Amino acid sequence: MMTILEMLLALILLILAVSVFSALIMTVAGVLYQRNLDKKMPPQTVEATVVAKSQSDPPTHRRGAARAMAMRYSATFLMEDGDEVEMEVSFRQYDQLVEGAHGRLTYQGNRFQGFEPVQQA
Repeated sequence: MMTILEMLLALILLILAVSVFSALIMTVAGVLYQRNLDKKMPPQTVEATVVAKSQSDPPTHRRGAARAMAMRYSATFLMEDGDEVEMEVSFRQYDQLVEGAHGRLTYQGNRFQGFEPVQQA
C-alpha cells in the first residue's frame, strides 16, 4: 500500500510530466502556426540598413562542426519607416551581411528572404 507521501510524489511527477509535454506541444504548434502565416503573406521588399548582427551559441556539449551547426545567427535591420526588425538568417547569409550596409531587404512574414546591398553615391 502506498503512503500519502508516495502518492503525493507520484501526483507531482505526473503533473510535471503533463506540463512538460503540454509545453512541448504548444511550442511546436506555435512554430507551425507562424510558418503557415508566413507562407500566406506576400513577399515584401523595402529599403533597409543592417544595424547589427548577432550569433548565439545554444548551450550544448557538441564540438566542432556539430557545434557550428547549432549556432543561431540573426541580423537587425532598420527599415525605411523607422521600425527595427530582427530576423534569423543562415550562416551564409550572416557572413555576407555587413553592418551599416544599405539596400533592399526582402522578407515574407517574419522570414528573411534576402538582402541586396545598394551602392551609395
